[in-house]
Amino acid sequence: MAAPDPYQFYPRQNFQLNTVLAGEFNKMVVSDAFQEAGNYALLEYWRKQVGSKDPIAAYHRLDGALQFLNVLKKVAMKADLPPVKSPDENVNQNA
Repeated sequence: MAAPDPYQFYPRQNFQLNTVLAGEFNKMVVSDAFQEAGNYALLEYWRKQVGSKDPIAAYHRLDGALQFLNVLKKVAMKADLPPVKSPDENVNQNA
């Protein structure tokens, strides 16, 4: 098996290459309507899990639904990366 290409984009970066689509999607995700729909969808999903015969599995299903919703909300947001420090900044010349 060949080694993975270190310069290959990840799915989030691939989505963000189309700036128009990512921008429109981001506007939709931050809208009040989407936020409310997401909240009510999670509540409805939670309601369906109540009384499950396997509460641990129900917990993991709910956790997975929440994680999916969070990834969906963040897929179009640009990541704010911290500034990269030069290796020379870590050297204390007076020591």
